Amino acid sequence: MKNILKFEFDKLFRQRSFYICSFITMALLIINILSTNIQMKDAEEINVFGWSYAAKAAGISSFQMIAGIFTVLFVCDDFEQNTLKNIYSKGYGRGSVYIGKYISSLFAMLIIFTANTAIAFILSSVLWGTGSIGKYPFLILCQLAVLIAYHALIYAISIILEKTGSAITFSILGPMIIVLIFGFADKFFKLKDFKFADHWLDSLMTKSADIGSSVGELSAVLVFALIYTIVFFIVGFAANKRKQL
Repeated sequence: MKNILKFEFDKLFRQRSFYICSFITMALLIINILSTNIQMKDAEEINVFGWSYAAKAAGISSFQMIAGIFTVLFVCDDFEQNTLKNIYSKGYGRGSVYIGKYISSLFAMLIIFTANTAIAFILSSVLWGTGSIGKYPFLILCQLAVLIAYHALIYAISIILEKTGSAITFSILGPMIIVLIFGFADKFFKLKDFKFADHWLDSLMTKSADIGSSVGELSAVLVFALIYTIVFFIVGFAANKRKQL
């Protein structure tokens, strides 16, 4: 496992797409903050500050979509370049390769997320002040949990599909299609106290970005995000192991 991780991390930091995707998210974030600052110059009351903007960073920078695209590029490249065949021929198991690639791609996502959140907090604090801390750190933690679940989904799909084009298509359109499916399920079952759509990743992300969400709602976000992460990881792991057959 140590050698697999070393290989994957070496590959990660040589991957051009890692730096390009990082730059795009940060550029979108900075442009939005500067644009907001221009608009705020004529405003009588400024209602944004460091903590509030840090909690908006993921949405403003289109982080979910761009991180998903990076994950696809990182995973599918090994399939399309036949790199995995060389790795397996050296005696490494599919399980260890799967876990090593998962950890390295997740680490990349965490780096970009942390950088975006830090930039949003620092730049907006300089412009408008830090503001009250409130529940914002908890919101950011919940957003990170949901994004980790989303990463597990895209990682599993990339392992299953193996092709960059089809996996990117899913990373962009798949979550929206799932929202529609859950919406139809809600209309079909008509459950009074439970709605499938309210517990999908998109809804969880919306709740984790809303300062009005209660602690109970945010705690539920963490639980569902963890469940999704485990399920998607296991599905991808199982699918990868079956490719030996």
